[in-house]
Amino acid sequence: MKSYKICTWLILLQMFVSIGFSFIYPLMF
Repeated sequence: MKSYKICTWLILLQMFVSIGFSFIYPLMF
């Protein structure tokens, strides 16, 4: 159960980082 929760958090974190990066990257240039 705990490992499943950690895996879910890693997926959500990866999605959030990828979306945030797609917004921040064009603003840098």
